[in-house]
Amino acid sequence: MPGPQITVALLARPEWLGLSAENPAPTDPRIWPAPLQVLALEEGPSDQLLSALRTFAAQGSSTVWVVMTSPASVIAFAHWSANRTFPFERSRSRFAAVGSGTAEQMRRSGIGSENTVLVGGDASSADAVTTVGMIAAQLEKEGALWQDQSFVVVGGMGNRPTLCDALRGQNAQVMALPIYTRQDVEWPEPLWARLREHPHETAIVVTSSTVIERLHQALVTHKIDPGSLIWATHHATIAARLMTHGLSPIRRVRLDPSLLSVDLFEHEQHW
Repeated sequence: MPGPQITVALLARPEWLGLSAENPAPTDPRIWPAPLQVLALEEGPSDQLLSALRTFAAQGSSTVWVVMTSPASVIAFAHWSANRTFPFERSRSRFAAVGSGTAEQMRRSGIGSENTVLVGGDASSADAVTTVGMIAAQLEKEGALWQDQSFVVVGGMGNRPTLCDALRGQNAQVMALPIYTRQDVEWPEPLWARLREHPHETAIVVTSSTVIERLHQALVTHKIDPGSLIWATHHATIAARLMTHGLSPIRRVRLDPSLLSVDLFEHEQHW
């Protein structure tokens, strides 16, 4: 049985500070940008990070993998490394992406190529387990050993260490490269007014699990029943986290602009 008809969707996707070209506006006027976080390049410790990378490259194996953990990590890496000399040759490095959405952003940013990027899972289910499994299969195919591999895991400050820990668990050499930060922002009053006046016709598209607790509490503080809203996400892990707050059903969507409108307004699928 079809659920309530969505008339407006709030897209809670982080936006980049100072990189307006990386914040494309939705083409569908029914989708309103509603970021709960802003992202910024981590400028301060660049010298320290590069020094640590040089030490890691000198001590590590000849095979260096650069692992991008999200589309945001790709954007940050492209800008952060543009005017810096990397301590190992990017052209000879191996690249891996956590999910097909990350791999697509790598293609758009000119990092790696379709022939060199290994992709750990699709955009809806990719995680540390699928990524490590993908790399393991590739190494087995090549007859290579984990202890001969070095991994630079590109992400944001405060990222969970799940992937780094999983790679270390395989006896690989691992360095986390946190090159962007997240800062919480609040929604303006017009968004809260929309939620109060039309909760049953408003969807919230959640793109990061890091905002769920804060968003849920903010709704309660504003005296809006979270269960009266329509919830949507592109990723299985985020859907599971939303369900732990008693929010169900969760609409399943794709974040590609050409598909998001279709998934929200034209047909309905659930996690």
